[in-house]
Amino acid sequence: MFCANGRGYQADTCINATLDWSARIVDLFNLKKKDNDYVDKQDLIVILKSLGFKICYEIFEDSKNCYSFEELSDYVLKFESNYYAKKKVEKCIRFLNPQSETISKSSLKTLLCEHGNKFTENEFKKFLVDLPVIPTLSNQYYKKISLNGMVIFLHSSMLTK
Repeated sequence: MFCANGRGYQADTCINATLDWSARIVDLFNLKKKDNDYVDKQDLIVILKSLGFKICYEIFEDSKNCYSFEELSDYVLKFESNYYAKKKVEKCIRFLNPQSETISKSSLKTLLCEHGNKFTENEFKKFLVDLPVIPTLSNQYYKKISLNGMVIFLHSSMLTK
């Protein structure tokens, strides 16, 4: 049996680790909440940072300043699943190809592996294995990758933090 951190444990240890994580979220929320069972944006950010997440301030609504426990839990789930990293990659791909349904392998590699992005060379190669590839007529060795298939694959894959 493996826990989220990849180390082997017995089943009851994994359950206890999950309960401890949930209990920590509840404790942090209760520590910061106001009289009306909500936290403000700054407290929400403090809680998420104390849980070890790197925060990008663009994910929060500008006009909203009150967050319930359910909203905090939703943010935690999104950070754990790398939801925001996936959205960032999708947005970059759409920016690079606003009119096109394909992207070249070299452009995709630049996007995912360079300029501070988190994909390593090996992760990029593994990522390419499951993507639909469309051979071009002009050059048999130059391939383009279908964006539709890639976006679906991004939703189902786990990007590194």
